[in-house]
Amino acid sequence: MNSDQIVHFLAAYREQSFAAAARSIPMSVQGFSKSMHNLERELGVPLFHRERNGHAVPTEYGERFLASAQTIMREIDKLNADLESMEQLDSTTVRLGSSSGIMGSFGYDIVTEFKLANPGCDVICQTARNDEMCENMLVDKTARLIFTVAPFNQEFQTYELMSTHLSLWVNENDPLANKVRIEFDDLAGRTIALPGRGYKIYESIMGNLKEHGVEPAEVFESDDMIWLYNFAAQNKGLAFSIDYLGSLPIFADSGAKCIPLADLHWDVGISWAAGEQLSKAEESFRDICFKHFRNMHTTR
Repeated sequence: MNSDQIVHFLAAYREQSFAAAARSIPMSVQGFSKSMHNLERELGVPLFHRERNGHAVPTEYGERFLASAQTIMREIDKLNADLESMEQLDSTTVRLGSSSGIMGSFGYDIVTEFKLANPGCDVICQTARNDEMCENMLVDKTARLIFTVAPFNQEFQTYELMSTHLSLWVNENDPLANKVRIEFDDLAGRTIALPGRGYKIYESIMGNLKEHGVEPAEVFESDDMIWLYNFAAQNKGLAFSIDYLGSLPIFADSGAKCIPLADLHWDVGISWAAGEQLSKAEESFRDICFKHFRNMHTTR
């Protein structure tokens, strides 16, 4: 008896038809029938009664074998997961997921720092169009570490890295540029640009505008931080930013000012699946992330 035969038995039990079960594998009906015949011969009992209309009805032995087959497959799945985890613990490659906004703002610098500190290690980074798609990478196991934004998913283990004021780029000739802090009421009738739907910050800002009964004239969507800055610098409207970006030298002689929006914060963390043990390379990447963000805070 082998695992393929167990898979074939469960498919036949589920489909109640050898032909339908063979298509679901997929494999030929002849090959499927041979596999089931061999299993029945090994066990010494018939598992299915095949009717003229093609139906495969489980026998009493088939019904009793079902629980054992399911237990075997659970154990095989657990063994495969354990072996995969062991392989990951020995891996020198970090599989990272990130939304394009975070990766463009901080991520590439961190990857460079990690590679310099860990010769021979590598980072495979996949960028997602928004926060929701990024979190799905961890659920789907296409990434083992992801940059995340608050509110943090409680199903993940999260190491908080940074909390900074959420701000808006404001053209220096705009009257709002003279304010110490922008309030939501200030956005009534204004054109604003934000990271798009699927980003938590978009939902947060739009939710607060609705709560305050404020309706902007128009809302543009982009997760490109340079585009957002230029949107405000060219006096097309107000645009999303964070306090940290306003302190960068690239924006020092800009045509726009970075001003906090109400009391909102943008919190960034690094997350991994709950209960998952990180490899040494992944732990090093996490720790370098923490040091990077700490240095950003102390050198501002």
